[in-house]
Amino acid sequence: MTHEGLVVRPAHEAELGRIVELLVLGSVPGGPPSTEDPDELGPYRAAWRDIVERDGVVLVAELAGAVVGVCQLIVFRHLQAHGGLCAEIESVHVHPITVAPEWAARSWATPSPGPVLWAVTGCS
Repeated sequence: MTHEGLVVRPAHEAELGRIVELLVLGSVPGGPPSTEDPDELGPYRAAWRDIVERDGVVLVAELAGAVVGVCQLIVFRHLQAHGGLCAEIESVHVHPITVAPEWAARSWATPSPGPVLWAVTGCS
């Protein structure tokens, strides 16, 4: 089930500022402070180009016209299945305000995919 109006799509390089904001917002409460710097996009642009050149993709979740989530899809070849392709989703960050009310009281440090699953797929 998908949250009504939620769109998951490839990100655009012009959205890097917002993406880095989401990385900062995704820091675990009580954990070390974020070292991400939304004011200095140079390193992120270099990483973006490297990701694209290696056939990776950065996906964003958009709700009501606002980018509220981001993740990176990494595609690679492995030895299983006769050298088949494999994909992993990494670096999932969701704006805290998009978390379902039933999860809002839970700590982001709780090892549960609930908030991320709800924000990305509408699951509870």
